[in-house]
Amino acid sequence: MNNSIESRFNITLNHLLEEEHRITDLTKSYDILYAGLKDIDLHYQLINLKFRIALHVTDFIMAEPDKARVEPYFKMARGKAREAVHLLETITDLNISLDQQDQVRQAPGYGEAKQLFQDLLLKGGAAFFEQKEADGKKQKEILKAVSSALSKHALSREDNYETTFKTENLPGWLRKLVLLFLPVFAKENKKDPPYGIEEGEEEYLSSKKIKLPLSQAIYYIENELIPSLKNALENSPGDALLQERIARVTEELETYKKVKYFPRSIPLILERNFHTDGINQYSENGEMLVTVNIPVFYKSGTNMDRIREMVESDIVRKLAGKGVDEKLDEEYRHLKKLESGIRGNSRTPGFKLDTRLWYSRIKQSHPLLKSLDNKESLQKYIELFRKKGRRKFEKYIEQEIRQTGALINPF
Repeated sequence: MNNSIESRFNITLNHLLEEEHRITDLTKSYDILYAGLKDIDLHYQLINLKFRIALHVTDFIMAEPDKARVEPYFKMARGKAREAVHLLETITDLNISLDQQDQVRQAPGYGEAKQLFQDLLLKGGAAFFEQKEADGKKQKEILKAVSSALSKHALSREDNYETTFKTENLPGWLRKLVLLFLPVFAKENKKDPPYGIEEGEEEYLSSKKIKLPLSQAIYYIENELIPSLKNALENSPGDALLQERIARVTEELETYKKVKYFPRSIPLILERNFHTDGINQYSENGEMLVTVNIPVFYKSGTNMDRIREMVESDIVRKLAGKGVDEKLDEEYRHLKKLESGIRGNSRTPGFKLDTRLWYSRIKQSHPLLKSLDNKESLQKYIELFRKKGRRKFEKYIEQEIRQTGALINPF
């Protein structure tokens, strides 16, 4: 390749990599300062930068006659393309209010990402997404983790338990005592199992308020709520109600900024956010939760959604530190160290992992994990596990992995 062409290639590549590093640090700072807050526009900037790097390197690969020099660049382009897809799946799969889900896919960055992805495929980038069969050790660890998770969470349905007693049948004095001390767990006239919500029975729910970590509440009030109220006041000068609300919200903001709290050092070891939010009023990282007047609309989950989340969380924890994914192992080791602060835990680091995020990452390289993320496929695997047992299930899965093709288009 001509030296001047290669020089221009390297200059552009270095510029793109520097910008990627800057945006990555910025997104991490939001995550650290504001309890996992995600700036959608920033994430799309990062996704599209990674696609551009992959495209730029692909152009170099196609023009370079010396194939020995291509290998490290191919790995770079492949890595950036997969990282972009992982981030895209993560941002479009956020557990957010229904009224905000359309905003994620209607953002300008989403359309740009879709176009860049298509451009990459047209230039031969499909090779970056080809599935490679995991080596024997990794495949063994994955099958072991999947089998263990299915056995633990899918075979014995937690929504099918029998209650030990019916409150309405208790003697009068005991009935009053139970209703006094156990009003939630021992309601009268409870329906018979199975409990929970089955497929097709989902409900659409709404709330006028939401609980946020203190840092996110401060950020929202300071950067979103107060500016919007001031804009409304400019359009309606002299509005007494708006002036009163601005004063009240500003006072609330100053109060929040003065609040000091002591993070909970040892969290309850329960499923992610299960009792943490509702009972303890702290986030899983030990930050105080406060109520903010933000209306939200959301869809109730189902029993299968709950099983899928528990299975996926258990798989990630079991694979952490086992050599299946280098980045996951790195994060796991970091969470065990003191420098991880309240975000880590030296005794149970697996419970501090963002299991949904990490599952989204590692499933790209392992077809079985991608299949489990689909409720219909998960139901099929559960039935297969129940009928054939663990050994036959694993043999069937080994054959299916060999027949699985490339990654599914994230769009």
